[in-house]
Amino acid sequence: MVAPLDGTALLLKSNESGAVDVTHVGAYAVRYDASDSAGGQAAPGVRVVNVVDTTPPTVVLVAETLQMPKPQHQYVSFNAADFVASVSDCDANVSVAIESVTSDEPEDAPGGTDGKTLNDIVIGADCGSVQLRSERSAPGNGRVYTVTLRIRDASGNSTLESVRVIVPKNSGLGMCEDDAPSYTVLGHCP
Repeated sequence: MVAPLDGTALLLKSNESGAVDVTHVGAYAVRYDASDSAGGQAAPGVRVVNVVDTTPPTVVLVAETLQMPKPQHQYVSFNAADFVASVSDCDANVSVAIESVTSDEPEDAPGGTDGKTLNDIVIGADCGSVQLRSERSAPGNGRVYTVTLRIRDASGNSTLESVRVIVPKNSGLGMCEDDAPSYTVLGHCP
C-alpha cells in the first residue's frame, strides 16, 4: 500500500502479460501494466527476456572402440554420424564433424611392413566422413586410429568426443595397444 499526500491509502494493481519459454532460445517480450485504486494508470512497461544457450550438446557414442575388418590395405569409409548414437541439445540444429584423426603407427611403416601405402587417413572435404586404411604394421601390436569429433549446436557451443577404430594384428583377436599418436590428419572445416 502507498499513502498519497492526503493521507489516504491507495492499493496498487499490476498485470503481466507474455510468456517466456526457457526451453527454447529466443527473445520474449513481457508487458507490465500498473494502476492504483484511484484509477491512475502508469505507462506500460515492456521487458525483453533473452533466452540463450550456453550448454554444449550431450553426446552418446555408438561405442568407444570399433573394430575394422582384417587387414587388407583397403579403405573403410565412415560417416561422422556413424560414431554417434544420439545427441541431446536445446538447439534443433546440431552438426557432427571430424576434427582430426590420429594413428599410433606410422603412415608407411619402416621396411614396408604395412603394404607400402600412403594416405592411410583421408578426411572428407566437408569433415563429415573419413576413409581409414585397414592395415597395420606386421611387427606391431595392431593399429589404433583415434577419430576426434566436434559436436556443435546452432548457438556455437561444442563438445569433443573421441572414438577408437582398431585394426587388430590378426583377424578376430580384438583389442590393440594404443602406442600414442605417430601422426595426425586434421579436418579443415570451421
